Amino acid sequence: MPGMLSRILRAARFEREAYLHAVVGQNAVADGLIVVTAVWLVIGAVVAGGFDLILYLRWVLNGLFSWIVLSGVVYLLGKYVFEGYGSFPGTMAMSAVCHPTLLLILVTRLWLSGFPAILAGTGWFLATLVAGTRVALDLRTERAALSVGGGFLVWLVFVGIL
Repeated sequence: MPGMLSRILRAARFEREAYLHAVVGQNAVADGLIVVTAVWLVIGAVVAGGFDLILYLRWVLNGLFSWIVLSGVVYLLGKYVFEGYGSFPGTMAMSAVCHPTLLLILVTRLWLSGFPAILAGTGWFLATLVAGTRVALDLRTERAALSVGGGFLVWLVFVGIL
């Protein structure tokens, strides 16, 4: 786990090697599953404000579903629309390394009200996701940003429907 924590911190600082290791690492998707589950457990625990097993489970399942949908759409757009090179598992693993930046929402809530905190955390997450998508799918920044933006919009639609 120390290696994973180091990769997460390097990805949060936009270091290319962290994304590259996630893309080509052995068991990277399984490691990503652990990271995404942990992030959404923490978020669920803070939101619940106490022990509520059903709420924790909902947060984790929603987080995992979001991870799969967002990664899938980013991959499809990046590979088939913007002619990138890479794999869906690589894109999922890269995306998982970016997820801990969402915890910034919880930290900034100590100083900011709801929306600015959400904006800060989401913005950092999307920025790391763009940097990671450049590596995972070998895209220029503009194409990576459009892939991530499209994935985020599709995810917002899914969240709105569900």
